[in-house]
Amino acid sequence: MTRSLALSVSTPASATSSRDRFSSRVVRSLNNTLVGKKITILGYAFKKNTSDTREAPALEMIKTLLEERPREIAVFDPCCNPLVVKEEIEAFLGPVAQSGNVCVYGDGYAACDGSTAIVIATEFDEFSNKQAPVTAKPAAKRDPRPFAATDPTPAELLALHKYLVQLTDSEDPLRRFNTEPDCQPDCPDCRRNLEARETGHATGMGSAGEYRPKERLDWARISASMSKPRWLFDGRGVIDAKEIAKLGIRFESVGRQSGL
Repeated sequence: MTRSLALSVSTPASATSSRDRFSSRVVRSLNNTLVGKKITILGYAFKKNTSDTREAPALEMIKTLLEERPREIAVFDPCCNPLVVKEEIEAFLGPVAQSGNVCVYGDGYAACDGSTAIVIATEFDEFSNKQAPVTAKPAAKRDPRPFAATDPTPAELLALHKYLVQLTDSEDPLRRFNTEPDCQPDCPDCRRNLEARETGHATGMGSAGEYRPKERLDWARISASMSKPRWLFDGRGVIDAKEIAKLGIRFESVGRQSGL
């Protein structure tokens, strides 16, 4: 599958201007200067649980923030491969991104270490400090046996199958499925899946099916490693302001209406 770089898709002017305004709010909050400061952007993909980077809001933000000459702009995305992200940023920004001011990390804590401000650009669950909703466990399947007749109906066999699946590790307790043939050695899907398992990141223009959320970031740990005045800008509504304030982090929320 051919991977398209983020620069291949034009960004609407309205979205670009709103992202510039968001970046300007970051600069104003830091006394109108980023010189000597590290800024971290959490999230590079267009939306959560995917490595799709088309029209990634982080690209325009990085471009705008670089104009303020920060010491470093750190980027972390729990789904995208850091090498792919670095390649796309350099292709979009050219020599400016190759100067060393933009660093892409494979670890969220390393990306946030020493940062004066952190910007959440994608609504990954890993970035949220909100209490996860409690979901009720599905009711356990009941044993449909004994059957009404000697020969069970397809519906009765299906009910028995679902009951036995919850009791065993097998997905085929009745042995009624046909064995799936092995893929060819050069199967591109298998190669991408293997790379994702080895690196912990999806690659290319992926889908939500490629990724399973990991453990949430510990904001108390992040706060302890940040540089004062410790700002957090939430562009995706994933942060509980009251909880983050307890950690000594200054907080500003920018709603989805901003175009981020």
